Amino acid sequence: MPDFPLPPPAFSGRSQRVVPGAPFDWLRQGWTTFAVAPGPWLGLALLFLLLELLPLLVFGFAWGLPLSLAVFPLLAAGLLAGCRRASETGRPAFADLGAGLRAGRQGLLQLGGLHLALQLPLHLLVFFLLRRGPGPGLGEADPLTPLLGWSVALGLAYSLLPLISLVLTSLFSLALPLVLFHRMASLQALAAAGVAGLKNWLPCLVLGLLLSIMAFLATLFLGLGFLVLIPVWAGAMYAAYRDIFVST
Repeated sequence: MPDFPLPPPAFSGRSQRVVPGAPFDWLRQGWTTFAVAPGPWLGLALLFLLLELLPLLVFGFAWGLPLSLAVFPLLAAGLLAGCRRASETGRPAFADLGAGLRAGRQGLLQLGGLHLALQLPLHLLVFFLLRRGPGPGLGEADPLTPLLGWSVALGLAYSLLPLISLVLTSLFSLALPLVLFHRMASLQALAAAGVAGLKNWLPCLVLGLLLSIMAFLATLFLGLGFLVLIPVWAGAMYAAYRDIFVST
């Protein structure tokens, strides 16, 4: 005979489709989350940025970039934990940034390794393209042919690489709360996030493009705009997670 009360069934990661206009509501919720308690969120975003940039400052690009990519899921999980606390109390806590170390640490570390393995080649390819430049051939008898070929290749690369990175970022953003809040294994969470992303490819694409435009605008103010964009992004992803997963 089983013992009562029976434990609730494990979260399966089953997702549902949302309306195409959902990204605008997610961003509105993200802004509202920030606007209710801007002070704590600005401090949390500043701490997040410092911890993300610290490996680059200490170890340089070669070693710092892999470390920064690997710890991103741990730190981003803390922002989502702050969003959940803010939905209950109105404001996040600085301790939320360490939520990934306290809950779901193993899964988030595995997610960080996968994030590193998938994102690092894209970053290195962009770095290689920037360093290499047009290269030899400009001094040949007909310099336009290699220059034209390089321009086409460069255009394709810079068109496809941000799109691939955007897809990967969306995938990991949807997987994060599944690992943090539901203790799903990293590969299981990524699989569930992939299914959810395919079901909602248009809302996810629209949200990613809107956030990309906002990220570009944030750089125009010496990067200070990211102190606002980071909480808005976290709030929007938390709202997306609740719409796509929790209500099913």
